[in-house]
Amino acid sequence: SSDASLECSGGQRRRHSDVQQQQQQQFNLNGTSGSASFDQLQAGRASPRMMPPINRNDAQQGGHTDNQGLIVPKKLINPCVDSMDRQNLHRELMFNQKMGKSVLNQKSELQRALEKQKERQVLAAQNLAKQQAAENSIANELGRVIMQRAARLEQKNLAAAAAGSGAQSDQHPDSINPEYLNARAKLRATQAAAVYSK
Repeated sequence: SSDASLECSGGQRRRHSDVQQQQQQQFNLNGTSGSASFDQLQAGRASPRMMPPINRNDAQQGGHTDNQGLIVPKKLINPCVDSMDRQNLHRELMFNQKMGKSVLNQKSELQRALEKQKERQVLAAQNLAKQQAAENSIANELGRVIMQRAARLEQKNLAAAAAGSGAQSDQHPDSINPEYLNARAKLRATQAAAVYSK
């Protein structure tokens, strides 16, 4: 309402200056002494009694044009400024700023730096764990392949040893374990003694 009253008073001032300009032009056209008579007229009009009534048509035209006769643009309405949500948000932000509370960024610079450092450490630990897992998987894969080859070689050696030991036992009877031979001899002796004693 205060803005509207200021605009009205500004409009009245413009209209009054427009009326004065028109009267000065009329004096110049009528052939009077020009500026001297107009100045005298202005001095006489300084009192409120001498002010003539303003014509409404002139007032309406003066409200939309400036002193050069150009059309004055209207002030555009800004919907953001008029929005109640925006006004409430602005009021809350200003209140929080007065209280010293940072709504948009509540963490201090030290806290932000600490969080960044922790994030870097976590990422480094994750990368290290991934690298170790990859190395372990490669080592595990390599170990598994080596174990498979060793098992195959062992089976081949056992098969060759079994085939070789059967052939060797037929060809070389002395190659049998001597403890086995002693135990067998004792068994035969006890069996023979039992048969003869009957």
